[in-house]
Amino acid sequence: MAEIRLQQTLPGAVAARTARHALTGHPLRFLRSWWPWRSFAYLLSGVFVAFAWLASVLLLVFVPVLGLVALLAGIPLSRVERWRLRLVDRTPALSTHHRPARPGVWAWLSTRFREASTWKELGYALLFSFGLAWVDLSVALLVLCVLYLLAFPLVVFTIPDEYLPIEVLWLDVSGPRSRCSPPSPDW
Repeated sequence: MAEIRLQQTLPGAVAARTARHALTGHPLRFLRSWWPWRSFAYLLSGVFVAFAWLASVLLLVFVPVLGLVALLAGIPLSRVERWRLRLVDRTPALSTHHRPARPGVWAWLSTRFREASTWKELGYALLFSFGLAWVDLSVALLVLCVLYLLAFPLVVFTIPDEYLPIEVLWLDVSGPRSRCSPPSPDW
């Protein structure tokens, strides 16, 4: 809220701290900024993070000695997610874990297994890997499809006719005829 008031009082533009804040400004300024690229990188990187997490958890589950450690697999994923969140929000997301009271591995493990944030992070890791990452990938592919459809007329009209012996919907791009003439029915 203070950023919005600050933006209204200062004569120059204030740098947006989040992608949402950048969207509330001028649309062309948003498209020329780095926010769309960072948002797109956030969407695409989610699938790779989910694949890596699932592979490591499956490895931990199938190695019987390390099976119990799989319950703590949400902790590194949450650290990666806090780093990835910096792509679309400059405000750092802080960890809610507490320091162990005593030094050592057993003290660290007992502290982690008693914390609610460990179980929340594990739940988020499962939800993210089996659902949210795939939604991110779908949105990223949808953005790529829209960009392809927007650029397709430019591609069709810039490639010479001899390299395009196809018919695209009603446009015949294979012969010396006009590019916008409808194809002749062959029936």
